[in-house]
Amino acid sequence: MMIGGIVAGLLIVGGGYFAYNHFMGSKETPTQQEEVTTTAATEGESQTTEPATQPTAQPAGDAKALTAAAVDDLKSATTAQQGIDKLNQAIDKGGKESVEAIYTLAQLYGRVYSDKTVLANVEKLLPKDSKKAHELNEKAVSLDPTYYPSLYELGCDYMAGDARGAVERDIDKAREYFTKGIKYAQQANDTQLAERFEIRLSSLE
Repeated sequence: MMIGGIVAGLLIVGGGYFAYNHFMGSKETPTQQEEVTTTAATEGESQTTEPATQPTAQPAGDAKALTAAAVDDLKSATTAQQGIDKLNQAIDKGGKESVEAIYTLAQLYGRVYSDKTVLANVEKLLPKDSKKAHELNEKAVSLDPTYYPSLYELGCDYMAGDARGAVERDIDKAREYFTKGIKYAQQANDTQLAERFEIRLSSLE
């Protein structure tokens, strides 16, 4: 009788213990919950975080695009410095595609750029330097001997002499540049500049 009571008591205690563990086993301590939450958050971040975007390198052949963008920037006083910077970036790329940027910068240094608003915008940003303009046009022709806009300016430099302040007057050299330039202008069907070449050549005769 006593043994049966003891056994029954043990079963009750054991059953309570099992029930307690079963109930509490589905719960977690605050510390355990914090660890699980932290782990889940870390895993979520590792899955959703994207790698940092690296700056895209500009292709080697975008000097023309930079020059076009520079010309747009030069039309506003607030972005004129950006335009000058872009011209220099295009020049740094080298090759024939940079000759337009070289020529444009030469026009700014020589103060012979056709758009007077642009010249006003760069007045305080770029000093007038006729010799620098001449050197830039020579550089353009060295990269592309057929680049007739620079051939025209070089001819004008030698024709004007001290009036431009780039080089000494030399009619023979002026004629040489004009003669070369008019041929390439005609081949490009640039009738406007071809006509200007003709006027300069006729004035040398």
